[in-house]
Amino acid sequence: MSDARKMRNTFFSQAAMDALSSLLVLFRPGFPNIGQRRIEVDLLPITGEALAGQKRRRRGVVAVLSRGLCLKREIQLPKAARSKASTAIALQMKASLPMNGQGLTWRYRLAGREGGQDRYSVYIVKDVQVTDLVLQLKQGGIGTASVVIEGIEDAPVWEHRSVAPQTMRNWAAATALGGVLISTFTVIQLERSRLQIKDALDARLANIARLEERLTRSRAQSDTRQERLQAVGKQLDQFRAGSRPLTLLGSLGADLPEGAWLSEVSIHQNTLRISGFSRHDVTELVQHLQGLDWAAHVKLDGPVGYDSFTRQSRFDLTIALSDREAMP
Repeated sequence: MSDARKMRNTFFSQAAMDALSSLLVLFRPGFPNIGQRRIEVDLLPITGEALAGQKRRRRGVVAVLSRGLCLKREIQLPKAARSKASTAIALQMKASLPMNGQGLTWRYRLAGREGGQDRYSVYIVKDVQVTDLVLQLKQGGIGTASVVIEGIEDAPVWEHRSVAPQTMRNWAAATALGGVLISTFTVIQLERSRLQIKDALDARLANIARLEERLTRSRAQSDTRQERLQAVGKQLDQFRAGSRPLTLLGSLGADLPEGAWLSEVSIHQNTLRISGFSRHDVTELVQHLQGLDWAAHVKLDGPVGYDSFTRQSRFDLTIALSDREAMP
């Protein structure tokens, strides 16, 4: 094995180990942030003095609304309806509030029991007040994870959707990285195959050069060797025809723009079909390939997919070869 090939194998092995190490680092157990900071809100809109006393931080905080800021109602339900209290309370609130309670959010808690009845305290807040509070905190440099009502903190009236438990985020990151890892191994394998094809192509081209040199010497010899010369010429033509697909694949790999790589390649007669991924606009790739001298016509062979995580476009292209590049 040559030194260059040993260096390539070492590079592929190191790349695989680095990718696996990255997966193991990110895929670790996580826990929700139990030390999340709280902001007690006793007045709406929140005053500038209250904001000034808070430390600027981008991590989400929990804004706790005082129950005194909410409209309070008492609702009694039979004990038997306890499992469906949420639905029953929602029906009563919509029936008793203007416009079926549009623009309002409420949360309830069990306040007591009297005989066979459960008494619930319902606290109502305007949606616009919550939205304005979150905006004020943001303008003050404070990120909001959720807005809750005092004493009912297990059911936020507003919650930042991107705030998720650390465990969930780690699993999502591990899943995404697993996809990237699979893609990386595929790229490594394709690159190794491309280099093997290149080595085979170089060997064939070297053979062709030697045959051409032999043919040149044969032409300088006497006419008595003409029959042998014709046989060598026929062998040379067959050799070139057999190596043409490899030459075309090597040219295609060299002509691909940076940021594009292939996952599938097939050649049949005068048609070349390729599939792969590109970090750039696929239409730019089509225009680039159309400008190659061996490509007669390039067109999409299906819809273009886009992976928002890797920021790469999946493409399938059909390339009609020029007459002089067509396969027999």
